[in-house]
Amino acid sequence: MIEKKLEIVKTEIWRDSETRTHRYVFRREWESAKKDEKTGPLAVVITIRPSDIEPFTTDLTLFLIEQNIRKLGNYSGFLAVNLFSSTELTTASSYASKGTDENTMETLSTALSQKGVKTIIFAVGSVINSNTTAIEQTKTIYNLLNAKQKKMTKVLTDPNTGSWSHPLNPTCRKSWKLADIDPQLFEQLLPE
Repeated sequence: MIEKKLEIVKTEIWRDSETRTHRYVFRREWESAKKDEKTGPLAVVITIRPSDIEPFTTDLTLFLIEQNIRKLGNYSGFLAVNLFSSTELTTASSYASKGTDENTMETLSTALSQKGVKTIIFAVGSVINSNTTAIEQTKTIYNLLNAKQKKMTKVLTDPNTGSWSHPLNPTCRKSWKLADIDPQLFEQLLPE
């Protein structure tokens, strides 16, 4: 027997209109064409920085995010946001000088509070162990969350070590292990 399946995928990006060098949100949702199947919740995945501003991208990180969000099941899409919104970052040392602009935190806050968001996943990898600007930005984003959002926050971890991971980590590419986030981690990495 042959089965035909139709899935509609919608992609939306939020970017700056002037310089086109900042992508704030990459949103992808999918839904079955069957009327009896309801759409599920969304996941927000926070990574380090975007590679481009286009809605149709071949970015490996976004591909792996979509693949693994689908594998987690029950989700009808994801919002990819970043610690830093600039697509022009070439080194970690440039995070502080040109990583964000005046719209970054406002759009990030709006994305995190989108209707349907069930899970917020920090997938920033080991950059929080080595870059003070990245640690500060991660802490700032975490502190934007209200109590309810903090309860639905997870961290992508390396299944072998338990340390924070990024979707490009070879040990995380095929399946994701999510762990609860320890808020005290920020105090250990970056004292007040």
